[in-house]
Amino acid sequence: MDRIQDIRSRYFREGESIRQIARELGMSRRTVRRYIRSDGPWRYTLTKPRPRPVTDPITPLVRRIIEQDLALRNRKQRHTARRIYERLVEEHGFQGSERSVRRLVAAIKEELLASRKEVFLPLAFDYGQVFEADWLEPEVEMAGQLVKVKVLVARLRASRAAFLKAYPTAGQEALFDGLIGAFHFWQGIPATGRFDNPRTVAVFLKKGAREENERFGQFRAHYGFSLSLCTPGRAHEKGSVENLAGFVERHFFTPVPQVKDYDELNEYLKKKCEAYLAYPVPDSSLTVGEALEEERRHLMPLPAKDFDPARVVFARADTKSLVRYDSHRYSVPVEYARSNLMLKVYVDRIEFWHGGTMVAVHRRSYVKGGETYELAHYLPLLALKPGAIPLARPVRASEVAPVIEQFRRGLEGRVDRPAKDLARIMELMRRHGVEVVGQALKIAVRRGCFSYDAVALIVNSLLEDPLPAPLSADKHPHLPQIPPVRVELQDYDALLDRR
Repeated sequence: MDRIQDIRSRYFREGESIRQIARELGMSRRTVRRYIRSDGPWRYTLTKPRPRPVTDPITPLVRRIIEQDLALRNRKQRHTARRIYERLVEEHGFQGSERSVRRLVAAIKEELLASRKEVFLPLAFDYGQVFEADWLEPEVEMAGQLVKVKVLVARLRASRAAFLKAYPTAGQEALFDGLIGAFHFWQGIPATGRFDNPRTVAVFLKKGAREENERFGQFRAHYGFSLSLCTPGRAHEKGSVENLAGFVERHFFTPVPQVKDYDELNEYLKKKCEAYLAYPVPDSSLTVGEALEEERRHLMPLPAKDFDPARVVFARADTKSLVRYDSHRYSVPVEYARSNLMLKVYVDRIEFWHGGTMVAVHRRSYVKGGETYELAHYLPLLALKPGAIPLARPVRASEVAPVIEQFRRGLEGRVDRPAKDLARIMELMRRHGVEVVGQALKIAVRRGCFSYDAVALIVNSLLEDPLPAPLSADKHPHLPQIPPVRVELQDYDALLDRR
């Protein structure tokens, strides 16, 4: 810049000619003339590219690799700059540095992507028109362990009101449960729901065609909203919920929440959603809560009965009366072993149905390879095989296992056939329930009464209704008063004499 200022000063102030300036400064007259005639900015421009003897021979190869990568949908299968460098060395004997390849890759990507840069339109949504939904996977400290949870985020486009709920899974049963919760939080249903393309919502067919998931179609028909799917790989088409996701991770999950279970976590998220109603709506004088009140007047009403969010699957109970679902096995009554059952899978429980009757229900477990037993399911079999009681997994997994083992040991040496008494105890549990008989067993062990008859007597005392209170003569004056009769022992002796 100092040289340019000197040239312009000599020409305009001192009156020197272009020839004289060029001769004294050792520059071409064309350059001097350009600086004089132009007001800037002045920068050096190449008339032709500089030769690059190291990267020029490989430029077509690198360009072809990057163009092929851009056509791939799976980003994880695209080449990194380092991988391109490794291929150049292995396949083409390239002797340049990795840094030179990195610069070349960056330049080619910038050139190719420049034409693909997208321009977006600002959009405006009417009240009650659209809601968007997506999943987050933040980490929380649950029961002292760091756990990655699935959080459904649903948001109204017009009022910006949001609803969040956390689950151990992102399955269809969780999606339905979360959307039902959102509809109740908003107190109505928007006209359209916008989603990505998860299998819980859409099914991909051949040649990129999509079809709505059948079960999701039933859910959508129940609530009466229409479906709008984003273009595959274009999550920004539901930008409102995508932007909210970042806000939620920074404000709701930072620092990491410490909770004991999902119920406490969802209570925490509910309070956060309610607090979010105080935030202002962008480009509006309303808060989110005020806008939601306005939007509620434009939402469709909730149906009289909510959709059953259960996922329905069919399975067969094996010879051990266990049904496998999601790598976990659950017990059913032994009379349904080797039977085909219908499973209604909820987020928190699984119901087992046979012929229109629910035969078992278990709290859902997300432990892979685990087993969940209910002792009552195996009592008929244990009554037939009392010798297996000490080794039976259903017994060992039950809460009454310690007292059953104490009672079994107490029977040994006191009765001739302890297995028979144990079998009768199992039958007693079938009639009166595991909890009542378990309580009776504890009392029997504490009192040292190791026999079936003692346990049966204790069970009866636990189940019997208390004796009615004696009638009071003051409250019932109409009843005749019968005086007590004095009994003499001699009268009984007279009876004996008659005999």
